[in-house]
Amino acid sequence: MISLNTKQKIILLWNEGRSKSEIARKVDRHRDTVRKYINEYENKKKALLNDNPGKEIPELIDDIISPPEYDSSNRPKRKLTGDIMAQIKEYIVTRGRGC
Repeated sequence: MISLNTKQKIILLWNEGRSKSEIARKVDRHRDTVRKYINEYENKKKALLNDNPGKEIPELIDDIISPPEYDSSNRPKRKLTGDIMAQIKEYIVTRGRGC
């Protein structure tokens, strides 16, 4: 999960003229994640400039400072099975000895 600070840092570095790869290294995120937030920012910026040329700055700032949104509605439900419980117990037992 990406934090609001990281999202803002990505956009600010992009506005400074940094490359997506460089930004990904600086914020320690995958390039696809960086690309996602930059594309989202650019699309919102383009839409705001085309629709409301006089109001672009406050709305754009609101978009920049808004926390990332995640769509979890299409994720499949997981069921905790006996096999998974056995793996968890085994992990706890083996890790407990090493501590």
